[in-house]
Amino acid sequence: MVKIFSPPPPPGIEINPQFVRIRTGTKLLRLYKRSVKHPFSLFRFYGPLCRFDHHQPQENGQPSQDPTRGICYVGQSLSCCLVEVFGDTRLIELNSHDLIRLRTCAELKLLDLRGRSAMTAGTVAAINAAAERTVTQPWARYFYSQYNMIDGLCYTSAHNGEIAYVLFERSHRAFPNSQILSRRLDDPLLRKDILRAAKENSMIVF
Repeated sequence: MVKIFSPPPPPGIEINPQFVRIRTGTKLLRLYKRSVKHPFSLFRFYGPLCRFDHHQPQENGQPSQDPTRGICYVGQSLSCCLVEVFGDTRLIELNSHDLIRLRTCAELKLLDLRGRSAMTAGTVAAINAAAERTVTQPWARYFYSQYNMIDGLCYTSAHNGEIAYVLFERSHRAFPNSQILSRRLDDPLLRKDILRAAKENSMIVF
């Protein structure tokens, strides 16, 4: 088992971070629970909850409102989004989520955590699949503070290895409301693509 040490990186090692740039006009996808009313805030200012949430927790370690730090997880494929949301159960619940389509109107710069790039950033590639959020979230906070020019992180899905992105609130300039479109996941127009993604990832649609 690979040990994921806590940030900062051990003293004496050379840090050579690699970056990924998402070009203007790139289409990104995001799944939202249908209980979220639209128009909505793209970024969640409550946490930390998920893998790379960079919110500052309360003294007791519990999540809370953090108006200065927002987070958004996105992918470039429907398959990535479905696996990230439903991968643990392998059951795709069509009546529970909406698909959000985004198109960037500004270039985004993300810290690359894929493969060996994780090591050159000071951590290890195992951070992409670590189950312990008490390990991954401190690294997210470290990267956010250490590289104040980045808009987020590029990582690989723990379920199927697809490329995924986590966007910090710094990236809000790239997503004016006019660039956000919503569609129900049970929309018949999405049925074919969802069934294909389910087959590719051995998942069940219901």
